[in-house]
Amino acid sequence: MNLGNPFLFVSQLEFGAFIQTDINLSDRLLVSPGLRYQIQNHLRDYNNFDPRMSLSYQINKSTILRLGAGVFHQNFSIGNYLQLQQLNGVNQTEIVIRNPLFPDPFAVGIAQTIPASLRIMSKSLVATYTNNLSGSVEKSLNSRSTISIAYDYIRGNHLFRSRNINAPLAPDFLVRPDPAQGNIYQLESSGLSTFNGLTLGYSTRLRNNAGLYLSYTFSANYNDTDGPFSLPANNYDLRSEWGRSPDNEKHHLQAGLSGFLPGSVFVNTRLRLYSGHPYNITTGYDNFNDGVTNARPDGLARNSVEGPGFFDDTITVSKTIPLLKSKAFVPDGARGDGESGGRGGRGRRSSRGDNPRATTTATPYIYIQNAFNHRNFNNPSGVMTSPFFGQSTTAQAPRMVELGVRFNF
Repeated sequence: MNLGNPFLFVSQLEFGAFIQTDINLSDRLLVSPGLRYQIQNHLRDYNNFDPRMSLSYQINKSTILRLGAGVFHQNFSIGNYLQLQQLNGVNQTEIVIRNPLFPDPFAVGIAQTIPASLRIMSKSLVATYTNNLSGSVEKSLNSRSTISIAYDYIRGNHLFRSRNINAPLAPDFLVRPDPAQGNIYQLESSGLSTFNGLTLGYSTRLRNNAGLYLSYTFSANYNDTDGPFSLPANNYDLRSEWGRSPDNEKHHLQAGLSGFLPGSVFVNTRLRLYSGHPYNITTGYDNFNDGVTNARPDGLARNSVEGPGFFDDTITVSKTIPLLKSKAFVPDGARGDGESGGRGGRGRRSSRGDNPRATTTATPYIYIQNAFNHRNFNNPSGVMTSPFFGQSTTAQAPRMVELGVRFNF
């Protein structure tokens, strides 16, 4: 339970500067070096320099090689700072009651109140940053079709995570380092992550200016934190937290088709299919007596099981109608490619950009999400003591149909 004043005012100052230039070393080779610097007032971290470099080389008339590398710092959000200040033991305190007598006052057991919990910031907290490396080769098969292969590597450093520095000590997990204090959740920047992704792509222009694209990504994403205020299963064994990221999608397939039907009716379809997200199996008990029930069974790694896959298909049908007469009118989305579209009228706005005389248009549209009404279940319950263990009790949105009109003045 939280006690205290829920109202709090905080502020944050952020500063960033960026410089970049393009250098043509030859007719085929373009190099773009850059440097960014950023600081903020809530972190004692002032060496946030981000060097970056990209390279584009035309191997021949139909093949282009692109490489990129750089460092990217992320700001410590004001929302994180707000939560730290809110539960700092002064504005609000968090009280944990073990074995409560409510909601059943006749339950067997003795209620135990642990001293108030609080959140603190590590004195060595620094900004999160990533090392990014990417490379791609794109080849034109003809005037209409292109294939590509791309590789991305991202390493996350100093990721934010929390740890209870006053959790009961091993081996019996009964005595705290400071018995007079309750849980002390310290925000640290000690997390790591890695991402490796290989993407194959194909796009082509069909008849009547229709576009088709296909994209497949095989990836592996690992980390040891689920967010700034996520807690490990064992606060004294952080190495065991390394595992698959909860948003890892090992296989990801995406396809799209767009074009015009007779009568200047624009149709855009998109299909997405990807493998399930990993999730945890937990005992459902407070194995370490720290007030948190996220302990895993012995020998079971974090996010060791995988949930159900996902399938989604969207269809957009729209038609742009000029409301004011114009000698030359280009329908909205007439030059959209296979990856354009979305909800009605979200193609390229060529009616205004390329032809200012077509000033007023109306675009009625129909947008269908999950057109085949496929049941996409969320991850099952991983709590072993739950009666729904191993079962999915929620699902993502069913078929949704949206009708609308967009006016463009």
